Amino acid sequence: MLILVSRNTQKFRYIAPVFGPMYLLGGFGLSALLQLARRYLSAIASYRNFESVYVKQERPDLSIKSVLDSNR
Repeated sequence: MLILVSRNTQKFRYIAPVFGPMYLLGGFGLSALLQLARRYLSAIASYRNFESVYVKQERPDLSIKSVLDSNR
């Protein structure tokens, strides 16, 4: 962004080689954010599945149930 507001913005032959890497890095950043969001949502879905199958059905052999009951 600093390149776009500098005093040489009218001389595109100097800054044109910068646009390619700048857009490439922007694309990598967006891709990394989307992967992070996908992992986070996957972790939430996995935890909710675990909770609905094991904790809410009150399986007696589950040690996490005793931990949760001790905190109440």
